[in-house]
Amino acid sequence: LPHFKMVQICASIDGTGEIVEYVRHGIKWNEWISNFKDFTFLNQKYGRYGIAFDLTITTPGLFSLKELFDLSLELDVETLIKTTFAFDGSIIMCPQVLPRDLYNEVIDDIIEYIKPKIVDKPRYNYWIVCLQDLKNRGTYQEKYTDWREALQRGLENLKKVDKWRNNVGAIEKIFSANPKVLDWWKKANEKSI
Repeated sequence: LPHFKMVQICASIDGTGEIVEYVRHGIKWNEWISNFKDFTFLNQKYGRYGIAFDLTITTPGLFSLKELFDLSLELDVETLIKTTFAFDGSIIMCPQVLPRDLYNEVIDDIIEYIKPKIVDKPRYNYWIVCLQDLKNRGTYQEKYTDWREALQRGLENLKKVDKWRNNVGAIEKIFSANPKVLDWWKKANEKSI
């Protein structure tokens, strides 16, 4: 790499620890982050985007954004932020699957966690901007008239994938970080939403 005039590595990631291991089946978090750290020298040579986190926010990934933000501060790296997109209400990995009250609560909690940490680091304000943008997007309940039926299709698809990946119960463990989200999840699976 040193002979190139410019290098930019956008290291795609959806969270940290067990959460990213759930979202990206097969990834080993400790190996991934060790490899990432080995290339942080690129930022000294090529600037702030020599190597950066390329984050896609997913529903389970919401619950590791605080840790990922702290890691970006610790390593002094930038984060390119986008979110899982959905054309219909069956995509469980898209954060807008959450009902508005929970959606706002989870995102507001992350924003409130980040705000005091960037008072003297304004270059990281884009985290707040991106999270506010995410919060302003319509939830499935607001966008899709068939959201209940679509949610059930999505749950059935996710159950198949989790069984195939030997991840049954992992998402419940992730959602247990917020008892209200876990309760919503259980009700959705019982079809009592």
